[in-house]
Amino acid sequence: MAVVERAQYTASGSQGMVASADALATEVGVGILRCGGNAVDAAVATNAAMAVVGPHLCGIGGDLFALVHTDHTVYALNASGRAGAGASAAAVRAEGDVDLVITGKQSVDENSSSVFIGVACKLGFPLAANVVRIVEIAGGRITVERIADGVQETVSLPLPAVISVGKEINDPRFPSFMGIRKANRASIPVVSAAGLDAGELVKRTNWTNSRKPDEKTEACVIFDGATAAEKAAKLVDALVSDKVL
Repeated sequence: MAVVERAQYTASGSQGMVASADALATEVGVGILRCGGNAVDAAVATNAAMAVVGPHLCGIGGDLFALVHTDHTVYALNASGRAGAGASAAAVRAEGDVDLVITGKQSVDENSSSVFIGVACKLGFPLAANVVRIVEIAGGRITVERIADGVQETVSLPLPAVISVGKEINDPRFPSFMGIRKANRASIPVVSAAGLDAGELVKRTNWTNSRKPDEKTEACVIFDGATAAEKAAKLVDALVSDKVL
C-alpha cells in the first residue's frame, strides 16, 4: 500500500487578495486594488467579470453572501434567495399600474427558485412558475403553458400576475450588429434604494465571532496487488477497519 500526501499551498498578501473561479476575473479584482479601490470595489468588479467569463457560476441578480470588515467591526450581509424580493416588488409598485411581471426561472446561485415567489407574495399577485409559452392575454386574464414535475399543463390566471419563465419561452438568436449598437446607446433606468418604498431595513443577524476554520489534512491511499481482486479485497478491509462498511 502506498500513501500519497496531497500538496497544500498557502497564499498571502500584504496589500490585499482576490480569489475567484477564473484567473481573468481575479485579475480584474487585483487591478481595482492596484488603482486604489477597496475590497468592496474589487469584489463588485470581480463579480461583474465572472458574469462574462463564467456566467453559469455567477451573474447579475444572483445570490450574495459577504463579510465586510470596517472600523474594527465585521458586518455580515445575507442577500441570498428571496432577500431581494422586497426591493423588486417595490420597484414594480413604483412603475404604477402593472399587469404582468415576468421573471427568470431561478437565481444563478443555489438555484433556490424563491425570488419570484417572494415578489408575488409581496405584491399579492397570483403566480405561475416554469412557464414555457404564453398562450393568450385577453379579458383580464393570462393563459400560459408550464412544466411541473415533467408534465406540461395549461393554466389561466387573473391579471395582474407574476410568471417565471424557462429557457423554452423563446428561441435563442445571435445579436445583429445594429442590435448591438442600439443596445450600447440604450438608457438603463437606475432606481436607488432611497427611492423605493421597500419598508424598513432591519438588521436581523449579529456577527459575534470570526475565525479561521481548523485545517484539514487528507491522504490519498493507493492499494497495491497482483490482481484486481486482491486490490479490491484490501480496499474492502480498509473500509471495514474505518467503519465505513
